[in-house]
Amino acid sequence: LHTTGVLVAHRHSCRLCSEQIPRKATRFVCRWCRYHVCYDCGMHYKAAGESPESAVSRSMNKMQTTKTLRTSFMDKMKKKEVDRSSSVQYSKHYEIVSPVDAAIRTHQHTRGSGVAEDCRNLSFSASTLSLLPAVQDDDEAYRAARMEATASFEMGTSDSLPAIGVECEVARTIAQRAVALIELLGTEVGCQTDILDSRWAPILPVLPGDEDRGIQEGNVLSWLLGGGVPGVGPGSEYGKLIELLEAVELVFKSQPVLSEVEAPAKVFGDVHGQFRDLLLFFHFYGRPGQEEGTENVPMSYVFNGDWVDRGAHQLEVLTLLFAWKVIYPDLVWLNRGNHEDRNQNFKTTSQGGRGFDKACQDAFGAAGRSLFEIHHRVFGWLPLAARIDRRILVLHGGLGDGNWTLDDVRHVKRPLGSDDLVSVLDGVVYNILWSDPLQHTDSQRTTPQLAFGAHKSHRSKHTDVMKVFGRDVTERFCRREKLALIIRSHQFKNPCKGYEIMHDGWLLRVFSARNYNGRVPNDGGSVLVGRSEDQPEVLLVKPQSIERQHRLASSQELSTYMSNEPYCPRQHLMQLEHPKPLSCLGEMLNRGEAENVECARCGAEELKKDCYFHCRGCGIKSDRSYNLCLACANVIVNGGSSTISDDDSEPGDLSENTFELPMADAAESSMSEQLLVKEQDGAGPAVSAEEREEEKIDADAAAVAAARELAPAPTFAAPPPSGGDVHSAAV
Repeated sequence: LHTTGVLVAHRHSCRLCSEQIPRKATRFVCRWCRYHVCYDCGMHYKAAGESPESAVSRSMNKMQTTKTLRTSFMDKMKKKEVDRSSSVQYSKHYEIVSPVDAAIRTHQHTRGSGVAEDCRNLSFSASTLSLLPAVQDDDEAYRAARMEATASFEMGTSDSLPAIGVECEVARTIAQRAVALIELLGTEVGCQTDILDSRWAPILPVLPGDEDRGIQEGNVLSWLLGGGVPGVGPGSEYGKLIELLEAVELVFKSQPVLSEVEAPAKVFGDVHGQFRDLLLFFHFYGRPGQEEGTENVPMSYVFNGDWVDRGAHQLEVLTLLFAWKVIYPDLVWLNRGNHEDRNQNFKTTSQGGRGFDKACQDAFGAAGRSLFEIHHRVFGWLPLAARIDRRILVLHGGLGDGNWTLDDVRHVKRPLGSDDLVSVLDGVVYNILWSDPLQHTDSQRTTPQLAFGAHKSHRSKHTDVMKVFGRDVTERFCRREKLALIIRSHQFKNPCKGYEIMHDGWLLRVFSARNYNGRVPNDGGSVLVGRSEDQPEVLLVKPQSIERQHRLASSQELSTYMSNEPYCPRQHLMQLEHPKPLSCLGEMLNRGEAENVECARCGAEELKKDCYFHCRGCGIKSDRSYNLCLACANVIVNGGSSTISDDDSEPGDLSENTFELPMADAAESSMSEQLLVKEQDGAGPAVSAEEREEEKIDADAAAVAAARELAPAPTFAAPPPSGGDVHSAAV
């Protein structure tokens, strides 16, 4: 087989996944026979170091070869997913909370906003997430040892950092006052008020002794530091920040450039000075040190860079994170982002934004420039990445071309200045902070090669160094370094849920600043990494989000009564398929010869005429394919079984005068009313030609539904020919 992008005269189906290949699309093809493999399937083999032609030896029987190769491909895809799921799995649900009603809700993932289009063979887990520590011979002893280590750091008795916890009283003061600020935020939430960070001006509480501390009224940073004497000397607010920076610099110097983190852990993405959003996460989902005085296992926290630039409270974010790093050096982990860079701060200011240099100057005037330089001296010692339980790599940007190892990163010498980022490891460090993933969508089906490999970045700065990387690069890097997942930040999506699963599950993006820069309608997200209750040796990943302000209406593309996609029995997230428009006369003439698509649950036929759900992970061949009509998809989404049993419907429950879809929650009364249409008795008012046409369509729908009644176990009765509402509810 060889790759070609030449336009072919006829459409061909991929011999592996059986999906149709566009005539203009790049593909793998045989020069001697009409043997085509889509670029997507071919690159799946290359990612594992195997080429399509070496997957199976050719035989004289062409049909036998095709069957053997397809079976080999499906088995390989299944084995790849089993290998990864034995180490890390995604939870079937994610949590989201509204700052207005404070209700934490659990939803299923949705394709397009939480799960990317390139996630085809990914399976999700229905297991419950548990916050247990690593599997040890004696769990109680292990837990006590971790709690003792945490307490020793807090009291300043650790062997590695013997004096930091005692000498830096500023860090303890900041942490204590931050708890009071989080409680104040809880009061705001209790009043059902929500405001963006850029407009947040809280009425700060007066703590004991605050009257004599010189706290500036309405200044969050001054209040967080506990005030100070005038000037820039010891005891002033400026002096307290310098003391904190010197303490946290010692912590960073004592720890490696690649941090080793223990689960359970939480991962946060870009914050960009949006302090209130960070406090909302701590209020709803917990904060560092909250397990003190309890038997709960201490939670690790990974903050994945980009804490400064653009936001209104940049110094406040840094001050709190640095204070917690000093107090909990083995529980709080900070990764460097691309905005922890002097040149990038200046660039943000020059473009009209509020760069970190301007934030320091606004807070401390002329002394702000020296404070800015001291911060960057500390930034030079920040770790570049963190590894959770040796299976999940957390870095800010991406992989670049992927031709580097974790050992290469471990040997990077710090401090790293702005000029060093481009040159160290031939640009590897720069790509760790800057590079972006490629994302394949259905609109790129004719150019699938653009979603694989490494290419020059679309960003204007250092395009010769910065790379964008495809799914094959991610998978190959993870397999070589024995990783199951890479978590990165650096990018937001408009709109998004604060997270996005990409590259067939090998990559997860998280972005924590909601309503980014006050203009983008995105949720803020974080990621909780725990353990599966069913399999404690497996890490379970579950996103946690905070709803954006003025949330937009959800997409109407699914239907008027569904908001989530269903899962197939193999736990693949299914995809909504729309009727494909006819592009030529030949398709119009052969329309009736198209392959029939049936619902795997109720047996409804000709699903291609309307919208339906298809599992791409299971393929399209009859022995493995799995498709659902919208009605059955709604049943499964609301907790119904993926198969119809005799208990699903009783003869007495079926009414000749009603058409009703099962709903999981009786509280959804308004939705149920839309799906319940009663037969109208007697003569009605005069109807127009359009209404007659709608009645004809409804009659066709009724005939199809009546055919469903002939199935062994129907789920709903056929509607009578009536108004257009029946048709809209059915579709």
